[in-house]
Amino acid sequence: MAKVTLITGGARSGKSRFAESLAMKQGEPLLYIATAGFGDREMTARIARHQERRGAAWQTIEEQYDLVGVLKCHDGWFKAILVDCVTLWLTNLLLKNENKNVVLEEVKRTVLSFAPLKTPIILVSN
Repeated sequence: MAKVTLITGGARSGKSRFAESLAMKQGEPLLYIATAGFGDREMTARIARHQERRGAAWQTIEEQYDLVGVLKCHDGWFKAILVDCVTLWLTNLLLKNENKNVVLEEVKRTVLSFAPLKTPIILVSN
């Protein structure tokens, strides 16, 4: 089973930077799963700053809903996988699905998907 680390904190408190430093200790290559959409100008600028800071060691995949699919497809190919941000992922699911039971099932499915993974997972959430 992969090691799963959860990093929490307030908005813009340095969670992403801290999580990235933990991932870098695992070596390269690294995968960054971004759950935020580009949205407004401020979010687009924040995303650009994050991408620039991470540099070439990181491959970025933008996925707002299907974390399980991305994790399964990329397990074993990277030294660590960072998911940023779980809060935004959950918000995306809630906005997409009126039926909250569907959202709860997706959360359960995602958590259960961690057990067979080999690659360390770092989750960021506010």
